[in-house]
Amino acid sequence: RKAFLPFFAPAAVLAEAAFVEDTVAALLNQAAAVARRQKGRFDFRSDFAYHFPIRIICHLLELPPADVPKVQHWAETSVRAMDTEAGVGFQTSLAGQRASDELRGYLVERLTHARSGTFRGHIIGTVAQDPTLSEAERVANLGVLIFAGFETTTGLLSKGVETLLRHPDQWAFLRDHLVGEVPATVDGEILPDREWRWL
Repeated sequence: RKAFLPFFAPAAVLAEAAFVEDTVAALLNQAAAVARRQKGRFDFRSDFAYHFPIRIICHLLELPPADVPKVQHWAETSVRAMDTEAGVGFQTSLAGQRASDELRGYLVERLTHARSGTFRGHIIGTVAQDPTLSEAERVANLGVLIFAGFETTTGLLSKGVETLLRHPDQWAFLRDHLVGEVPATVDGEILPDREWRWL
């Protein structure tokens, strides 16, 4: 894990704030379009939370945007095969194994391309050259980033919104205490509204 830590330091995360906020805005616009077509209704999980985290993690890994849907499919299909509480049949298990194999192959390919210089993603490129990691460890850790950055966050967002809807007093508190548009001053330096919210 040590090889990955610098990429998730506070400054590195803050540097991605603009992309994160732009992604949120785009997905909210899409959800609003769905709501207009469905008399004001949309599904927060499937129309927003399902798409948001995978776009962010693929962006951090600098994977091509065209690859996001297949990475998302592999991750979701693999997770479904592990959901024993939902009951896992043979076909679900088989699909999950195939998806895991395809994701593993994709990551090995990215690492190979990174070493040859034909893939320039910073995280994958750095990890590909790290002599302290075996290839299996590189692939496993990249897989953890994708799974943790997708399924876990999708569930967290969905449950978080559900909880706020069930506790409107907490929603009101959150809404009333968000930082407004006026920039804050920290140690004599004006901090833009976007950075203040993220800090």
